[in-house]
Amino acid sequence: MGFNVKPQGIEGAGGCREGESHVLISDFGKFRVKQKAERKGRNPATGEDQMMLSWYCGKTGEYYPKTECGRSDKPPWIIFAESRSADIAININDGEYVFLYLS
Repeated sequence: MGFNVKPQGIEGAGGCREGESHVLISDFGKFRVKQKAERKGRNPATGEDQMMLSWYCGKTGEYYPKTECGRSDKPPWIIFAESRSADIAININDGEYVFLYLS
């Protein structure tokens, strides 16, 4: 079984700070990301690997980290990553798996 990795289209949306956009993630709505230069596996500023902040499995509903982020219209795993400036969203097979990274 191969993975069908679909990069999310970045679309402008209201309520963003200058230099930011939103990325649509399956049925979870928009995720705010900063627009940055094209990535090649490592952070060009530091040379460090990118860090996965959270993930979600659409088949089981399981996600990480298991945190409570107050009441919101977004799932806790998205709030956690957003609050830590995640700027890469990888959506595999239309929400079967979603990974949020900090570059």
